[in-house]
Amino acid sequence: MKVRNRLVWISAALLTATLTTRCDPGSTGGDMQQPPVVETLSVTDALPKQMKNSGGTTITLTGTGFQTGATVTIAGVPAQDVTVISSTTIQCKSPLKVATCGQVPIVVTNPDGKSADRADLISFLTNGLQYSVPTSVMMGTFPRQVLAVDMNKDGKVDLVSANSGNANQSVVFRIGGGDGTFMTANALTAGSSTYGVAVADFNKDGNLDVATVNSASNDISVRLATGAAVFGTSTTYGSGADPRAIAAGDVNGV
Repeated sequence: MKVRNRLVWISAALLTATLTTRCDPGSTGGDMQQPPVVETLSVTDALPKQMKNSGGTTITLTGTGFQTGATVTIAGVPAQDVTVISSTTIQCKSPLKVATCGQVPIVVTNPDGKSADRADLISFLTNGLQYSVPTSVMMGTFPRQVLAVDMNKDGKVDLVSANSGNANQSVVFRIGGGDGTFMTANALTAGSSTYGVAVADFNKDGNLDVATVNSASNDISVRLATGAAVFGTSTTYGSGADPRAIAAGDVNGV
């Protein structure tokens, strides 16, 4: 009887040991935790591509690795209403950036301090045409037409006007300084009541010549240049009655 009880006890112990040491068929001997995959932070696109610099335009940024709490700067100014929709999409609103035009940089910075930037995705446009305080430039009496042209071939824009109020100032030109300023006025005589002026190289010597149309004297005055913005005597050609405008061009293609 004692032998039987001992055998039962040994069998139970062996069964218990077998159950406690049994492994799950799918187990590898221990669950190894793999480190999470960290996406590289990048900015790949932005829409729209152009916006006014007055701010408030909704921008959608796409890329990788965006984290909740990321911040965005555009042209160095924090964007407004930044929302991280996913690790690949951010929406925000452009900031006010007066006097900034052309392509501007975008910088996305995650809470962990990592950042990514692009400077070729969006451009700011001016909110409207802006001009400085006007500066008066005196030309002749009763100017009827003004041309902006490089009279002396120095690469700077000069001004030429046709004036109907004074025959001694039928044509007035001012050489430009290249910075929006103009030198002392030079006057040329022409016919009576000059209404229009044309500037072109009429004799193909490389210098720009001047022609005017004269309303009261019903003629055209031509002055050939002898140098850069230096003119010889006037030659007169007849025209129709009361001419008011003149243009220069190669009419016969020769």
